[in-house]
Amino acid sequence: MSRNVNLSAPTTVLIVGAGPSGLAAAAELALHNIDCVIVEPRPTVSHRRPRAKTTNVRTMEHLRRWGVAEQVRKTAPLPVAWSQRVTFCDALSGHRITDFDGVFGLIAWKIAAVAHGWAGQALLASYETERRSVVEQTVATAESNMRSLVGDLAADATAIQTAKHAEFHSLGLVLGYSYAGSPVIQPTGATTARGDSTSCTPSIEPGARLPHAWLTDGSSLYDHLGPGFTLLGPAHRAPAAVRDLEEAARRQGVPLTVLDAPASYRWRDTFLLIRPDQHIAWRAETPSDIDLELVTGRPPADVAT
Repeated sequence: MSRNVNLSAPTTVLIVGAGPSGLAAAAELALHNIDCVIVEPRPTVSHRRPRAKTTNVRTMEHLRRWGVAEQVRKTAPLPVAWSQRVTFCDALSGHRITDFDGVFGLIAWKIAAVAHGWAGQALLASYETERRSVVEQTVATAESNMRSLVGDLAADATAIQTAKHAEFHSLGLVLGYSYAGSPVIQPTGATTARGDSTSCTPSIEPGARLPHAWLTDGSSLYDHLGPGFTLLGPAHRAPAAVRDLEEAARRQGVPLTVLDAPASYRWRDTFLLIRPDQHIAWRAETPSDIDLELVTGRPPADVAT
């Protein structure tokens, strides 16, 4: 521990543990200009118990937001292409224990929103509601994977690949989860349900992760999202309604970026309000229908006029 740290200085957020979750939470808070202090009791990291030794596509989406994705790629001991080649060995027993898929960033942006004063306590309280079903599905999948350890299977490549398919094809867990039914997501009557953990179908239903797209200039659609909320859609078709939403956001102190949907984007004709965690908070035909108070967890009486 550095002897130059002033332990008596106040801080907005105290993070205990400088592991993957702690460091990621600090990175997300820094993105929102929230100061924090990380406390780590271990002076060295043991390589006998590696943490976050594997990154998935959702992890890289967050690393890209924090501006460190390319550094991770350059320092990785194996090229990215190797992750697409899986070898099954009957002498090994591998299994997925859990997926954190950016959980640290999810709570950090909510903490930052409340600290900046543009969100209410209900936004923080929504964390457990949103994450519980995701964790339950992840744990259930891990338990299922544990029932088919490679060492217990016949030494047959086809049989092993069939039995372990869900373990190594888990896009549904990584990208397909939804926060439908959350108190800070547009109410549609839908509730979070366990889907297929092995595949992911892009969706613009409120609560889903915004479908990704690569743009013609080589950039990611996610690169153009703002640090706060982003209104994505045919902004040029409804300039008055867009201005009204921008004014409402300004009055409430909510950071809002307006992004005209690219012509090549499949869902370009629908207005989508995107949260900082890249999940859809609201879907509308016109920005006039969007309820900023609800998605920021603030009752109408708590909003400045």
